[in-house]
Amino acid sequence: MSLRKCACIDTLYTELPWKERFQAAKEDGFAAVEFWDWRDKDLKDTKEAAESAGILISGFNGDADYSLVDPEHREKYLEELKKSIEAAKKVGAFSLTIHSNALGEGGVVVKHYEELSDTVKICCMYDGLLACARLAEQENINLNLEALNISVDHVGNFLSTTRMGQRSAG
Repeated sequence: MSLRKCACIDTLYTELPWKERFQAAKEDGFAAVEFWDWRDKDLKDTKEAAESAGILISGFNGDADYSLVDPEHREKYLEELKKSIEAAKKVGAFSLTIHSNALGEGGVVVKHYEELSDTVKICCMYDGLLACARLAEQENINLNLEALNISVDHVGNFLSTTRMGQRSAG
């Protein structure tokens, strides 16, 4: 697998309309783009803009309003992941990014789960990741488990280091 330069077009090229961001990224030498949420995008227009620019869509977030660390979210989390996989296939994306906690507007962690022990969170996340991996393998899509910075902009996110993610993924 080769490395590709990829731009997050939710944070870059914000001065441009959505469909023009693909061409701008291509012109700046990026091979692919990613974005945060597919639910607020017209997938047909998004795919057409990427194809017209000759740039790949690497992926987007696949978990929406649900958390891997919440035992009560497992089924809803997997259902949302299935919808995200369908969306990824529609635009030709090859990966989805998933997180330990649900993220709201601007990437703010929706719930910190202070009532759950770290042991419960890690066990729930591990079991959830196993189920996610099975689904991803069936659907032939890559999942990116993203650790988030908890000291600046994602306070309360459980998965805060890549080392922790490595241990969780087995």
